[in-house]
Amino acid sequence: MSELPKGWSIATFDDVIYSITNGLNGKQNKDGNGIPVSRIESIASQVVDMSRIGYLNEYDDETLEKYRLQQGDVLFSHINSPAHIGKTAICEDGIALYHGVNLLRIVLNGTIEPQLFNYYCKFIRARGDFSSNAQHAVNQSSLNQKKIKLFEIVLPAKQEQTRIANKLDSILAKVDKAQARLNKIPAILKRFRQSVLAAATSGELTQSGFTSSEWQSVKLIDLVENKPRNGKSPKGVDFDTGVKNLTLSAITPGYFVENKYKFVDLDVPTDSHLWLKNQDILIQRANSIEYVGVSALYEGEDDQYIYPDLIMKCRANARVLSKYLYYALSSEPVRKYFRDNATGTTGNMPKINQTVVSAAPINLPQIDEQKIIVNKVGRLFKKADKLEQQYLDAKARLDRLTQSILAKAFRGELVPQDPNDEPAEQLLERILKERLSQQQKADKPKKIAKKRTTKAKITDKG
Repeated sequence: MSELPKGWSIATFDDVIYSITNGLNGKQNKDGNGIPVSRIESIASQVVDMSRIGYLNEYDDETLEKYRLQQGDVLFSHINSPAHIGKTAICEDGIALYHGVNLLRIVLNGTIEPQLFNYYCKFIRARGDFSSNAQHAVNQSSLNQKKIKLFEIVLPAKQEQTRIANKLDSILAKVDKAQARLNKIPAILKRFRQSVLAAATSGELTQSGFTSSEWQSVKLIDLVENKPRNGKSPKGVDFDTGVKNLTLSAITPGYFVENKYKFVDLDVPTDSHLWLKNQDILIQRANSIEYVGVSALYEGEDDQYIYPDLIMKCRANARVLSKYLYYALSSEPVRKYFRDNATGTTGNMPKINQTVVSAAPINLPQIDEQKIIVNKVGRLFKKADKLEQQYLDAKARLDRLTQSILAKAFRGELVPQDPNDEPAEQLLERILKERLSQQQKADKPKKIAKKRTTKAKITDKG
């Protein structure tokens, strides 16, 4: 680390933390019964989101006192997906909430302003420090308390901390407003694409109208060479077998994504239906209700991948263009049909079977009109893709701007220094002495008062 500004010091998280504790165990509900408790989802956006809390029915007076969150407490996501590990949020004044399971509660000891500590956590999380020190499993990462306490932190003078935190509040509020405006763009683009598909599959895009005698209402089974078939999902291995088995994430966005696969130790004959061919259509037969039925068109080389059990594959016949069929399957009426006919929507993963997929309703024009539609949709989607890329570029610039501002703050370049501020080292030394003194008092064995006994005197009267 470069030379610190005058009056600053380096400490560890352990030096500035008074306590770090786990939350309340117990089965939570979302129906509002019981006390409100924090959940992992409550700080997904790195602020305390009261619309994403849970409730706990079983509690007592001791629980209310021990787990009530206070202003300045920092919630830390220590068990989460790799992308979200280390997220934090600070409890503001007026929050009526209790500390729930799977989030750590950090209470600071006065050496650093809670708001500034929270900003520092965001800064080093974006830098990758939390993730690089976490333990990573397949879908979950964890960061234990011991490792958290070892992280270094820069400490400005206490008065300067307040000035820095206030300045960051002011600047980053403007960045957040810009981010909020940007965040509306994906939804707008999604609506635009769905509007294009709705027009394309109803005749409006070519102004023929669905009532035209040249359009037909058919089922998917009428437009494919063979019935849709499930794939296969053997266990993945950690070595190159030459057989790449796609994962669901390869088509979850609604288009094919390269290199989303696992190697499997499986002998797949060259004539197996499992091998993907150019122009094959893939349909998710099981996923969350939002994604069940999502489709993608494979336009890569033949025999590069096999597909998994949770995906169905079909291939367009001579009556329909592959891309038109893909557009029809991606349109909202067909997506809604899949959602409405999915089974296991409560508790289990929603699924659609071969019968449901085969009966998917398709509005079918003649081949010549299909060609016109595919070309028009392609041009409109290219414009949407260009706008989406501009959005992603702008979002990346904003993310870099936020990190740049935080870096400047923790180099001491954001606000002027005051020579009258008490150096952080003195404050830190004083608080650590107080903590040591308290620990010594707590560790000191208590004297056990001995009961005095009086022996009876024996008088010899003889």
